[in-house]
Amino acid sequence: MMQKTNRSERRILEWLAEVTGWLQIVASFTLVSAVIGAIIYSTDFSNGRLIIGILLTVAGLIAGIFLATRQLKGNGTIQFLSRTSSIPDLDESFDDAEQK
Repeated sequence: MMQKTNRSERRILEWLAEVTGWLQIVASFTLVSAVIGAIIYSTDFSNGRLIIGILLTVAGLIAGIFLATRQLKGNGTIQFLSRTSSIPDLDESFDDAEQK
């Protein structure tokens, strides 16, 4: 019985990690597009620029949801985030230092 509890707890933690990764991907796309939309709006405070800024932010949100869901169904959001945040040059320098 103890094994089932550990497996279910592990599944819950894995699910929470994937949801957190999904939210990070969506938030990053939305934030970047919102900043670009704010810059566009701040150059001229008109209704047209406001609409462009809002549409750009919504487009970033939709793109973030699309990419995050695609990664979630594929290899997983955590693997995607770890792959995009890794720096191959540093990995090579650490490998070189370990070999010496």
